[in-house]
Amino acid sequence: MELNHLKYFYAVARENGFSAASRKLHVQQPSVSRMVKNLEESLGLVLLERNKRGVRLTQAGTRVFERCQKIFA
Repeated sequence: MELNHLKYFYAVARENGFSAASRKLHVQQPSVSRMVKNLEESLGLVLLERNKRGVRLTQAGTRVFERCQKIFA
């Protein structure tokens, strides 16, 4: 797991979607998706429920998000 993976996940969770996070991070949306997928694979967890309106944190995603808040505070 890399710090950038957490940074991208945190942005997606805060912005409620990949497109909004990519604009905030000034990177292309596929890069954000790939980083979050890599994080999920490295942890062996699903962190986000994806749908057409955005994303929703899973229970595991909520725990990781809370830790990210402390890291990036």
